[in-house]
Amino acid sequence: MQPEFETTRPVGAEMLSDAKNIGTTAANRLHSEVDARKGDAVTQVNAVSSTIEGAAEGLDANAPSWLKSALEQGAQQVRTFAKTLDQNDSRQISAQVTDFAKRSPVTFLGACAAVGFAAARVFKAGNGENAPTQTGSVTPVQSMSPTSADSNSISGAMSAGATRGEMV
Repeated sequence: MQPEFETTRPVGAEMLSDAKNIGTTAANRLHSEVDARKGDAVTQVNAVSSTIEGAAEGLDANAPSWLKSALEQGAQQVRTFAKTLDQNDSRQISAQVTDFAKRSPVTFLGACAAVGFAAARVFKAGNGENAPTQTGSVTPVQSMSPTSADSNSISGAMSAGATRGEMV
């Protein structure tokens, strides 16, 4: 009879190899999907650039010159981004983004925040509704004074939720 550790070592190595293969396959699939849809993204980014240029051209004659200049430079940067997307595959773009994040982490985080805020605005505007929809009935929270709150029921609910990993 063989000791247990001799039979598990090859299985562990095989599982590690399989996990690496799955990861590589998933990454390759992701990159191929991104590359296949890249043309649509380039078209959209070019449309954003054109919109920014139109906004710069449509400014009133009394508008500050710095504003028009900022919009024109922004449109040029967006056009440059579209060109980068068009000329590089997803692996090259990923490497460039990683390199930029390593060289300038503060600027990278600021850019991520700005993109996140812009995306939230776009998605919110695209929703077509200003008021949130209600999926269930919601009752207003009653204010509780320290004398009217039953501390035992509150702590009991909190501990019950904490044991199940729920937020109360």
